[in-house]
Amino acid sequence: MSGREQTGRGWRTFWPLLLPVAAYELACFVLLITRGQYLYFMMGWNVFLALLPLVFVSIAENVRRRWLTAVLAVLWILFLPNAFYLLTDLIHVPKGMSTAGAGGVIYSTSIHQWIQLLVIGVGAVMGTLMGLESLRQVRGWLASARGSLFSWCAVGAVSLLCGVGIYIGRFLRFNSWDALNIPSIVERMMEEFSWFTVQYIALFTCIIFVLFVFYELIQRSNRT
Repeated sequence: MSGREQTGRGWRTFWPLLLPVAAYELACFVLLITRGQYLYFMMGWNVFLALLPLVFVSIAENVRRRWLTAVLAVLWILFLPNAFYLLTDLIHVPKGMSTAGAGGVIYSTSIHQWIQLLVIGVGAVMGTLMGLESLRQVRGWLASARGSLFSWCAVGAVSLLCGVGIYIGRFLRFNSWDALNIPSIVERMMEEFSWFTVQYIALFTCIIFVLFVFYELIQRSNRT
């Protein structure tokens, strides 16, 4: 199977995802209107950004011009960290979901807190899965074009870049499109750089790589 044929499944993977993503976006919109909490706008926006790498991969498989493929590849690597960035949105889990009482652990009876918890959790899962799927398609194409070893090295490098991107987004508050202003990003990185920076990037690099290996194994078992 050629790289183009292998990633030719991209659109067939992409279209079924639109329904659950659209349902999630609609739920966030309704909750934003009815509850007026910024959390729902933020989660809806972040899940939308997490979908874009899969869009870029799906488009790239149908183009033949190298310059356009290169542009889509750059966009893909710039927006891919957004998919895994959703894991860090777990910090927004409502406080007071559980408290220690004399009779044991007491859980929140506020349905709104449980809704917030589910919106954050489901968003993190959806974003991560979309990121893993787009990375799987890219690895499949690279494996066919350059060999398995090269493709796995690329996965490791992409995981590292995503770790850096997540740190830049969470702590330096830059967005993907701020890559147009690289000097400002580098300057802030130098100012904020610490041992924690290394630990944080290493942590997410490892998490993304391990999750991808697990996801790849599941996909392979489904094909056998």
